[in-house]
Amino acid sequence: GVSLTTSWIALVAVDPVVGTESAVAVVVLSVTISLLLVTLGSILVFLV
Repeated sequence: GVSLTTSWIALVAVDPVVGTESAVAVVVLSVTISLLLVTLGSILVFLV
C-alpha cells in the first residue's frame, strides 16, 4: 500500500541500486503469486 510505496521511494533515494533490486524482486514475487493463483483457480475450475 502507501507505506510500501513510501519506504520503496525512501530506499531508492538512499541507495538506487538496492531500491531497484528490491523493486525488481517485488515485481517478480507479485507476478509469481499471480501465476500461482491463476493456476490454482484453473485447477479448481477443472476439478469442479
